[in-house]
Amino acid sequence: MVQISDAIREIGKAENDAEKLINDSKKKAEEIINNAKLEVSEIIDKAKMEGEEEGKRLIIEMENKAKREALKIRNKSKEKIEEIKRQANKKIEDAANLIIERILAM
Repeated sequence: MVQISDAIREIGKAENDAEKLINDSKKKAEEIINNAKLEVSEIIDKAKMEGEEEGKRLIIEMENKAKREALKIRNKSKEKIEEIKRQANKKIEDAANLIIERILAM
């Protein structure tokens, strides 16, 4: 009978050990899940921040490009205005000469 009671004790001990292993495994699994959730949250936050930074960088880049293009257009417009002024002045000079010639020819 001693052997049976020893066997029962061993079975009880094995059940307790198994229960402890199950509980430890559950705790470890919960810890792994919580750590994974935290890592996912950190990755998402980092991705959002990087996305915002990239968006800001692109906006600045596009603003600079637009400013450069506006400056080119402005410079071309100034050149065109100067050319038109030169042509107008030449026409005014030609018209003045023509008027003077007509007056002198009278």
